[in-house]
Amino acid sequence: MAKIVSFGAGTNSVAMLIEMIRRGEPCDAIVFADTGGERPETYRYIALMDEYLAAHSYPKIITVRNDGMHGTLEAECLTNRRLPSVVFGFKSCSDKYKRRPFAKWIKAAAHENAIVCIGFDADEPHRAARSAANADSYAKRYPLIEWDMGRDECIETIRRAGLPPLANPRVFSARTANRAKFCACRNRCWPERWRWRKTRRKT
Repeated sequence: MAKIVSFGAGTNSVAMLIEMIRRGEPCDAIVFADTGGERPETYRYIALMDEYLAAHSYPKIITVRNDGMHGTLEAECLTNRRLPSVVFGFKSCSDKYKRRPFAKWIKAAAHENAIVCIGFDADEPHRAARSAANADSYAKRYPLIEWDMGRDECIETIRRAGLPPLANPRVFSARTANRAKFCACRNRCWPERWRWRKTRRKT
């Protein structure tokens, strides 16, 4: 049975890979579902992580993307002139730009009997429970919960490995608490990315 790592490019998934390496647990593939709107520093960290993995004879990170009409979450939001659904409390963005491309890659790679390692930590059993309830074609495993590693332990694992700490890896718009917070964050953190104001003025 193939062992696949679902790599979110955040603190948890980085720590999970580091700990797998430390424990001598091999994996067959590491897959990152790219929304097309991640923070610039997230993409830089993926490149850094590829170097770390290669140094330990682990596979290079595979990037998958949505192949629908818009291609990226950012393009969809700009085309439709609206904020992503998560800002309003819905989860369709994550499903369309994360879960579905990952599941499609699993099927195309003939890994439908695979076990997928997901980086929910020991402080997030509720998230693991929701994930386990989803009807996917592959089995799921939550190594950080097995190892009783919470957020603090993950941060310390990354530090001990000599890697830099991660910025919050959330995409350019998703999982923002509310619209006001989203607008303040976009203008402060990534002014070069934001075409929202200009786009909205045209409406």
